[in-house]
Amino acid sequence: MDEIDPSKPGDYTVTVTYPSPDGTDYIAHIDYEVKADPTPDEQRQFYQVTTRLEGAIEGASITPTKTLAAGSSHKVSWQPGPDSYVVSVEVDGKVLKDTATSWTFEDLAAHHQVTVTLAQNPVLPGGFTYGHYTVTVNSYGQGAQVSPSQTYVPGSDAQASWAAKEGYQISAVWVDGVQLTADQCAAGAASFPSIGANHVVDVYTCKADGTSAQSPDDLKVTTQIKGGPGTITGGATVTQGGSYHVAWEPVIQTTPVVTDPAYAVYEVKSVEVNGAEAAGTADREMQLDNIKENKNVVVTVRPVVYHVSVQSYGPGTASASRTLYKGQGYLDIAGTPQDGARITYIEIDGEVVLDEKAGITPSSLKAAGFSAGAFSQVRATAPQFPAPVKHQRQANGAKLDLGFEGIDQDHVVKVLFAKEGEDPLNDEDVHDSGLIGVTAGVEGGPGSIDVDQPADPGTPPHPGYVDPTKEAPVAWELPDGYRPLELVVGDQRIPLDPDATSTTIPADLLKEGDHISLVVEKRAADDDKTHPRQQTPPAPEKLRIDTSLAGGLGSISAGAQVDRHGSYTVTWSAEPGYRVAKVLVDGIERPDLLEAFSYTFEDVGEHHSVAVELEAVPVDPPAEKDPAPSGDDAAPGSSASKPTDDRLVARQEAGSRIMPATGDEALGLPGIMIAGALLLTVGWLALSRRWQS
Repeated sequence: MDEIDPSKPGDYTVTVTYPSPDGTDYIAHIDYEVKADPTPDEQRQFYQVTTRLEGAIEGASITPTKTLAAGSSHKVSWQPGPDSYVVSVEVDGKVLKDTATSWTFEDLAAHHQVTVTLAQNPVLPGGFTYGHYTVTVNSYGQGAQVSPSQTYVPGSDAQASWAAKEGYQISAVWVDGVQLTADQCAAGAASFPSIGANHVVDVYTCKADGTSAQSPDDLKVTTQIKGGPGTITGGATVTQGGSYHVAWEPVIQTTPVVTDPAYAVYEVKSVEVNGAEAAGTADREMQLDNIKENKNVVVTVRPVVYHVSVQSYGPGTASASRTLYKGQGYLDIAGTPQDGARITYIEIDGEVVLDEKAGITPSSLKAAGFSAGAFSQVRATAPQFPAPVKHQRQANGAKLDLGFEGIDQDHVVKVLFAKEGEDPLNDEDVHDSGLIGVTAGVEGGPGSIDVDQPADPGTPPHPGYVDPTKEAPVAWELPDGYRPLELVVGDQRIPLDPDATSTTIPADLLKEGDHISLVVEKRAADDDKTHPRQQTPPAPEKLRIDTSLAGGLGSISAGAQVDRHGSYTVTWSAEPGYRVAKVLVDGIERPDLLEAFSYTFEDVGEHHSVAVELEAVPVDPPAEKDPAPSGDDAAPGSSASKPTDDRLVARQEAGSRIMPATGDEALGLPGIMIAGALLLTVGWLALSRRWQS
């Protein structure tokens, strides 16, 4: 009935009207008292502080659910697992402003509930670039000062470092998916001597008071430098709408010693954010503001190489075409006629040095300087390049002896031979014969390459000159660590096997002036393998494990959300003076667990519950005394005269309290009607109390 709210303690009066067979209605007033929870012991008044973990609970802990006496104080503490953080804390349904590490209830006077929700730590990927090894350093929570991610030449000594910013602390550091110990974490650095693999360092932070510095709404900024060695600000998590500064510095020159096998030169090719150009090749930093989505910053560098193409025709041999890094030299370019032959034409970078047919002979043999080409990159350390010099030691009919030092541009050398007694040849004569000149070079690294079409019977060899109507064989040699990817001719691409050393260009594909590019990449063992942390995929479903404790002082494991097919152990205990009276698992009493004090759910496939009921340990009864008076014999005002439970009292109104609805005074109901009325009333109240409980 609306008159009684069983959830609200207090005194209630219910008016019931009873119709009489003679047509007269009679009114009875029922007094009903609803007593305040908790039950069952009014004298002790126990209150329960219920605790619960939700979300990524693996390895996390929280103070168990506990029943305590009224007026007690109780501290609830929690700790996330090694791979999680606190998302929110609810106390009695209200979310705390800060995800504190504990909460204390003072002077307990009601039941309370603490729910801690956790999330798995995010994981950012590790980077890699072929032919090098990368140490990726990612930070989480914005509370760490870390070294940048860096790409190294194999065999270098590498290191990563970290330190907490003011107001923060380092909560965990993982290296290649393995969490460091507290001492290793406190060391603030990890070393990778003579690096031979990629590494990933993840640095997690929290606030100095231990509260979380992360949020499920955080966004990810990933960074990577590709194509060559260099440094770049590591990846991080950032707040929605926040900012992040990214700086990078490519290694322009690996060593100033141009003859060192490790010598290489690089320049920035592109800077992209989420696949779109975001900065110039000369820029070295950018600011990402008002971040509303995940960002991926990729700085791509490429080798700076130049080609020396050598073309020859006739009875003689010439050096192969080569590709070199900027600053290196091709010092031994030679053209040697066969016995009984001579050189009749030499052209160097478009300048005719010897043309016997046209009467052009070398005017001088000396070293000639070249103006250095512009190199626009901002350099991490100032590179040291030799001055570009052409060493033209000999260029006549007997021999070509040529060298380029400090190369900073492409070069083309043409050498034509003719037999003694035959007319001299020049470049125009070769083209008139139906051959075309092509150049060739390596892209992506150094190497040598030849386009040497077999000569027809009676036709001299002609490397660098081809008959476009026929197939053209191409052969190459690459330094250790490089492998071919494809051959590019104009807009045509010919895929290559990584172990190939030659291929053939189909007939009718080449035309005058074409450049043939052999695209290569540098590789090192396992350079494409990273070892990031393996993030556990989110469970498709979470299932509840509910726990409860009643009847006395004690504790029981917090309730939790558990992954489907996961497991969860519930433990319980009673305080001195109490014992376990009953254990119910999923509502079924389990006498076998009375002394077990724990139960484990394995391969969880549905919601479960554990309810433990305690009781006071029986004590010896006191000596018998005279029974206290009760009922009508009890003294007024004594405890025996007071109801000890929710009570109902049927009473008459003052004077004639049982009255007809007309207001006319009437005689009292016959005894049988009064008893029937009270019986009906007590029956209704019994049903009401049963509903309340």
